[in-house]
Amino acid sequence: MGNNKGFTLLEVIVSVVIITVIAATVSPNFLKFKNEFDLTSAYNIMAGDFKLVQNLSLNKSEMYILGSYQKVYYGIEILNSSSYRNIITNADYNFLRQYDEDIILSKNNSINLEGREEFTDLKYIIFKSNGKPEFMDSTKNIIEYKGGKKFFIVSSKAKLEKAIEFNNMTGKIIYDRE
Repeated sequence: MGNNKGFTLLEVIVSVVIITVIAATVSPNFLKFKNEFDLTSAYNIMAGDFKLVQNLSLNKSEMYILGSYQKVYYGIEILNSSSYRNIITNADYNFLRQYDEDIILSKNNSINLEGREEFTDLKYIIFKSNGKPEFMDSTKNIIEYKGGKKFFIVSSKAKLEKAIEFNNMTGKIIYDRE
């Protein structure tokens, strides 16, 4: 018999077993990394939007509307548990316009916004011209809070969360850096 080229059945089976073991070892670590990455990405996007609307409120508190300059506030409207948008309101908190497109934190709803305690009815976070936020429900009633103003971005798949907190005195945003 001449020169046989190819693999024996035993060699193929051993190769498949080795690849399966490697895949089984790597897969959970990859999924954990992906869930952490998704949470961190959503958190960083929202943190950037908070900085944006707060800075706009501090630096661009008037807008030319209907023939005159009017006082405006910038804020965030929470649309549902996984999306929000940046908005501009007048001094009476009436919606003037959307600042940019709706932001969806997760296409498969694995990343959610979660208010706790006083913030379960949170709908609007409006930054006034001094940079301090007002927290409001869907009827634009100001939500009174007892402690620190905090809400969470949560990964439902990995049971992970990151908090965004607001200083009661200064309005400064405190980001979770873990």
